[in-house]
Amino acid sequence: MYQYFFKPWSEASPIAYPIRYQVFVLEQRIPIDLEIDEHDASAQHLIVLLNQKPIGTARIFKANHQSNDHLKIGRLAILKDHRRQGLGSKMMEMLINYAEIHQYKKISLHAQIDALGFYENFGFIADSEEFIEGGILHRECVKFPTKIT
Repeated sequence: MYQYFFKPWSEASPIAYPIRYQVFVLEQRIPIDLEIDEHDASAQHLIVLLNQKPIGTARIFKANHQSNDHLKIGRLAILKDHRRQGLGSKMMEMLINYAEIHQYKKISLHAQIDALGFYENFGFIADSEEFIEGGILHRECVKFPTKIT
């Protein structure tokens, strides 16, 4: 059974970090010193469990601490054995819903080029030239939520 919940970094780090380390540092070879950054402490971290075992994580945080209308999504990671089963889509739906519930007007993310189509399926639009982040080609993408509850 899948469980999804949001937690602050103080509670999420023992669960989220091992997943991010496996996916980003070991698989994608992103330098370890880039994996944890200043946004983790202020982010809400989505944790996904399958039968009580952590298998996925992502984070969402204010893009600018002075502004309350723009959130950024990042560090979406799913353990290899659980990919291509719709879990990433469910996680994106939950992250977008979080932004809509909290009435944010803009959501952005840095999409790896090979995952750009995945994010476009959720209404994100590439809004920058290509750039290198952590040794991987990315584009910034934006979405303007329409459902405000």
